[in-house]
Amino acid sequence: MKRKNFTKKLFPAGLTLLALLMLGNLCLTVKETSLFLNWKADFKDWQEKVVCMLAEKMTGMLTPASTYLSEDHANTVLEWMLTYIGQTIPVQGYLNEETVKHTEGKNPFEEESSFYLEIEQMELEEETNIEELESELESELESESELETTIELGIEVLESLEAKETENRIEDREISVWQDGTIFYYQPLTLDSMDKEETQEVFLSRLIQSSAYSLEKLKDFDFFMQKFFAVRETTSIRSGELSVEGLLSHDVRMKGGNENPQILIYHSHSQEEFCDYIVGESGRQILDVGTYLSELLSEKYGYYVIHDVTTYDVKDGVMDKNAAYTYAGEGIEKILEAYPSIEVIIDLHRDGVDESVHLVTEVDGKPTAKLMFVNGISRTTLQGDISYLYNPYIQQNIAFSFHLQLAASQQYADFIRRTMISAYRYNLHYREKSLLVEVGAQNNTTEEAMNAMEPLAKLLNEVLG
Repeated sequence: MKRKNFTKKLFPAGLTLLALLMLGNLCLTVKETSLFLNWKADFKDWQEKVVCMLAEKMTGMLTPASTYLSEDHANTVLEWMLTYIGQTIPVQGYLNEETVKHTEGKNPFEEESSFYLEIEQMELEEETNIEELESELESELESESELETTIELGIEVLESLEAKETENRIEDREISVWQDGTIFYYQPLTLDSMDKEETQEVFLSRLIQSSAYSLEKLKDFDFFMQKFFAVRETTSIRSGELSVEGLLSHDVRMKGGNENPQILIYHSHSQEEFCDYIVGESGRQILDVGTYLSELLSEKYGYYVIHDVTTYDVKDGVMDKNAAYTYAGEGIEKILEAYPSIEVIIDLHRDGVDESVHLVTEVDGKPTAKLMFVNGISRTTLQGDISYLYNPYIQQNIAFSFHLQLAASQQYADFIRRTMISAYRYNLHYREKSLLVEVGAQNNTTEEAMNAMEPLAKLLNEVLG
């Protein structure tokens, strides 16, 4: 009974399938008459192959179903079959639309090869075109890579040539050196103009960009103090007295040209030596380090430098480091009276630390003594401001040190220690750009101290502009 009902349902389904296919062919014939009139019977053969293929698939699926399935399951199979037929019709329509788009209205089935073979050929051609495009793209990328490499090499060559030219100019820079008592003069024979091509704002922007820290980070007072300053217990400083905005507001660049003396280097403690110093042998003291710094600033960067080698810490054969600042102050005043053009004063020292501490780093592959700047603020915690040690340039002095630290923070990260804020004045009141520098310590070698003068001279030149 069930097989009979199933057969009755299968028959109208088959008629429905045949009617749909015939309706499709009729629509195509009506719609595309202008194209199909000239086509051969290949298209009809192809359509028949599709019908046969569908019929074969449905027969193969329905034969076991008609034998073993219940009526309910048979109905399910019939529903699936109708769904399957409905899915094939849009595909057939899509293929027909593609044939209409064929160039010049030619019959795509005119050749001996089947439609499927032509599609495969088109796919192969597309793959070939893709491969050709990929090959062309790779060639272009290789060409671009070669061009970038060439440009990079060109830039390197130009930079090398520029560096070489700069080096040659440095080597060819002639200076005149002479001595007057305990004072040495290093005067470049080539005059350099100090006309500023960039504004203070542009200079500061460049300084901040080349540093290791952003301006926003530096505005954090705790971070700012931790990274750049150490305050001795005998004094104190508050956030309102020291800020990055305040320090950067000072223009520390050199204002005058090198036709007159610009920089004074001296030593309050002239007898400080390094660990390889031999009594009675010259060339291993802080005085010799000052000589090298003077030569670098004059020969390499074109500054007119005065180096004062007076032994201010020895009077009548007796060493007195405390009185040395008084004697040095008297000597500085005489030099500034003779040469008011001096803008920068550097007091070069050597620090003293615990023997377990070795203040050395590596700069440009060389063992280099670390530096520390010292700034006095003329105030103790117990007494307050020290009136007899008045310094009108406290902020400017600290600003000068800070500019150097900021310039070194990226390129010489471990070279400059935190600036020491101390209670006293240290003769820093004679000029806005006054600097007390501690070069290494007693257990550094002379070579390490000498090596430190090269980055220091470079930083001074960068900040002085």
